Amino acid sequence: MSEKGRNTFVLSDEMRDYFYKIGVKSSNKSGKSRSGVFPTNIHPFYLCMIMGIRKNMSGDPQHMKQTMVAEWVSDAANWEHHISGLTFFLHCRRLGLVNDENSNRVLKEMNVFFSNESNKEFSSEGYGLMNKFAQGGFDYIQEELAGVTDLADWLSLYLAHLVE
Repeated sequence: MSEKGRNTFVLSDEMRDYFYKIGVKSSNKSGKSRSGVFPTNIHPFYLCMIMGIRKNMSGDPQHMKQTMVAEWVSDAANWEHHISGLTFFLHCRRLGLVNDENSNRVLKEMNVFFSNESNKEFSSEGYGLMNKFAQGGFDYIQEELAGVTDLADWLSLYLAHLVE
């Protein structure tokens, strides 16, 4: 299956290698960070996606050998409605629907973006948008934060780049 049409989040092999050097608790590889590790793979995915959104950078998701989850898990699940709302807003903005007075068009797009009524899973369109932003954010992170392997240092630098 192409990474573009995948109905999961994509944390590519290259992204995993990068973040495993810092450390991800759910992996069986030990990272170099002395200050902590990412609890799950969804955390670096989310941080990449937010950076991609902030910097308005997207890219085609790269190859991923291992599986990735299809919904927000861990403590990210507590924020799933906010995350889903943000990404749906971006989808609507891309289509020029943000100031559209016809609410039926927005409701129809909800059926395009989400794959079920609970809005916990996304269509390939929804995953595609988030995966593209995550890839763009990762490309930015990889260039700007290359070689940083301590989580506390990485997060500090990440936040500085996020707000600039």
